[in-house]
Amino acid sequence: MHFVAMDEQSVQQLTIKAVLELQIPAQMRCLCKAEVVEILNGDGWYYECCATCARAVQKKGRKNILPRLPGGQKKVSHRVVARVKDESGTTTFTIFNKEAELLIGVPLEKIFSELAPINTMEGTIKDIPTPIKNMMGKVCVFQIKVTEYNITRGCEEYTVTRVSECSSPVASKTIGEEGSHKDKRMKTA
Repeated sequence: MHFVAMDEQSVQQLTIKAVLELQIPAQMRCLCKAEVVEILNGDGWYYECCATCARAVQKKGRKNILPRLPGGQKKVSHRVVARVKDESGTTTFTIFNKEAELLIGVPLEKIFSELAPINTMEGTIKDIPTPIKNMMGKVCVFQIKVTEYNITRGCEEYTVTRVSECSSPVASKTIGEEGSHKDKRMKTA
């Protein structure tokens, strides 16, 4: 993957290996053009958070506690973890709220309203809904935040701060391969 540092004076492209070997003081933001190849469901595709600050709700026994605003309102927000790739490698990006909704194209409330009658017995919606799965195959330019935690702990789950969908997929064929398979068409979402 090629990462581009976002500072005022210079723009530098970096590979995943270079990002993993970085020594940074606090944090930096990078751009990366990549294709979404998988949606991971380890911690679910949504989370409960504070309606004011978007910090995750902490559960203590049967109580939900808002860390910064005890007694405040809570809401449900997107938290989509996607495996992404380009010609140089793969990694994992976490896409929250408006950025996730931009790629999904369907408001979270609509997804819940369509799935809630099916899953009311379970108390939670565990399977990844089709609109979220439809992110797979999309090529986007992601602005990600690379923190000291990512570097020192080897955590490759980068947080997406902005996203822009591209119109064409990441090129993976050479000209010679393309010429020998003229009849085959690649369908993109």
